[in-house]
Amino acid sequence: MKEVRSVQQMADGKPIAFIADVHANLEALKAVISALNILGVKRIINLGDLVGYGPDPIPCIEAARRFSVNIMGNHDWALFDPERHTVTWASASAQRIIFWTAREMKKRTDLLKFVRAFPKSGQAGGMVFTHGCPVANNNRARMNTYVYPDPEKYLPVAMLFDGRLAFVGHTHLPMVGDANGMVMLPAGTRWEMELDPLRRYIINPGSVGQPRDHNPRPSFCILDGNQCSFYRVDYDVRTTMQKILANRVFNPAYAARLRAGR
Repeated sequence: MKEVRSVQQMADGKPIAFIADVHANLEALKAVISALNILGVKRIINLGDLVGYGPDPIPCIEAARRFSVNIMGNHDWALFDPERHTVTWASASAQRIIFWTAREMKKRTDLLKFVRAFPKSGQAGGMVFTHGCPVANNNRARMNTYVYPDPEKYLPVAMLFDGRLAFVGHTHLPMVGDANGMVMLPAGTRWEMELDPLRRYIINPGSVGQPRDHNPRPSFCILDGNQCSFYRVDYDVRTTMQKILANRVFNPAYAARLRAGR
């Protein structure tokens, strides 16, 4: 697993924001960045899937250049995967968006180079970062394997990942787990917990660009010492929906699901 050099000084006590699954939703990403600016949080770790599903891949990747760390997600990797045209994990409508995104990205080869350099996993200061599963046999599995609150699937992951804290994305659900199990968080505006320094946790900040917990507001979390705080913010979902509906590549259902948070 790659050591993430840019966050080796994280023991200095400054807060860190974790985001995931932006999915080319620029309005949602802007709302989260604005909230973090108000909160005074400068460090942002993106846990993958900047692209896919949404209409604004290029400006979202541009914004990610200012993040402390960017981890590769399965939709990001699909831009470079030689088997992109037979992606079995994506629906037909999602594949069309992947192909469209790849064509759009040819306009900005500098951004393609930037995304290609994303590590598929990383670690720093006792923390592990990955898009999917922190315990997997290979990088593709780390990107594509979900960590759901299923006791039979979750417990081995909780016990085996290398570190004290594992931060993951991929499910689009804000969740926290330890060796006793994993739970989805309530869909409020803010939720806080004090992490026991002697216990190990898996934490999912939820999704910025396509939440799936029936709450359409972007989700993110902030780690400040042993305090982990989850936030939801409002954003201009109507504008994102209009962009999707105006693009014939997109299934209109992708607009409807943003409003429903599913």
